[in-house]
Amino acid sequence: MNNKAFLKNGELTAGYINETEINTQIVAVYEVVRLISGKALFFEDHFIRLQRSANLLGFELKFSALTIKLHIEKLCKISDIHTMNVKVIIQLAQEQIIYVYFIATAYPPDYAYKSGVKCNFLSIERPNPNAKSVGVNFDIRQKIEDRLESNQVFETILVNNTGIITEGSKSNIFFINENKLYTAPNALVLQGITRAKVIELAASLKIEVEFAEITATEIAKFDAAFITGTSPKILPIAQIDSIKFNTENNTLQQLMDAYNQLINSYLTNT
Repeated sequence: MNNKAFLKNGELTAGYINETEINTQIVAVYEVVRLISGKALFFEDHFIRLQRSANLLGFELKFSALTIKLHIEKLCKISDIHTMNVKVIIQLAQEQIIYVYFIATAYPPDYAYKSGVKCNFLSIERPNPNAKSVGVNFDIRQKIEDRLESNQVFETILVNNTGIITEGSKSNIFFINENKLYTAPNALVLQGITRAKVIELAASLKIEVEFAEITATEIAKFDAAFITGTSPKILPIAQIDSIKFNTENNTLQQLMDAYNQLINSYLTNT
């Protein structure tokens, strides 16, 4: 296994990529895709979001879904890595450049899906949260990483300038009360792929979803909470700051089971 290489416009380059250089040179959009046994999970949804992010920044994506997928497959074959997260960055300019490379991947341990994880709040607001861009959010990312490390929590939950809970630093967040889901309005968050799947699954399971502006002072009224994302999938929250939640909530367990079945179905049929 060798992840000391990356692709630039489909050409192999030895060594680790310098993300800082990419992030500061020019505005770029990116996606992190989870590979399972060499298959890019929900790749079609990631491509659509790449296009949307580019459009929000005033650009048209010049790379097709097929081109990007072939680049990912080429990197897998060269590196002999088939289960890991891969990052796709596209610099947005007249001559667009695409980078594809593996990133350090840490999936939650099995016990975390039962006991849940600890989180905390951080007052910070991303500009243009609907666009998954690297150049604009690099400084914010550094502040979040520092906060995660100093507080020894799994995830930091962001609160915007008006006190509304928006999303996690690398995830989206849901709350549960009386078999009903609550999450921030779409306009306030990066609309995650896993988040969208949860909303679709909730509809199929007849679980109501409310898009609500929830403040950090209100969370004690909820029975359960969870984050969603490429790496954590659906992960129960045990605690945010001093407020504790029920990690065995029936609605939460129902959604976790349904999401795992969705993944298995996608991998089987792709």
